[in-house]
Amino acid sequence: MLPRKEREKRTRRCARERKEKSTQENAREKREKSAHENAREKREKSADENASEKRKAHTKMCAKREKSAHENAREKREKRTGK
Repeated sequence: MLPRKEREKRTRRCARERKEKSTQENAREKREKSAHENAREKREKSADENASEKRKAHTKMCAKREKSAHENAREKREKRTGK
């Protein structure tokens, strides 16, 4: 059996090693987690941007179509009333 001082030293050393190991593991997990989260957020952001661009294009196309329909109706009215 080891003397009391030696046992206490070993206990403190083991506790310190466990703490360092868990700190390193936590840091590694945090880096991995943040990398995964960053990738997910990047995918979501690009998906949102793509959807936004599609909505803008669709709105613009619909407005253009509606405008030409109004113009056609106006021209038809003018032709009818002009004759």
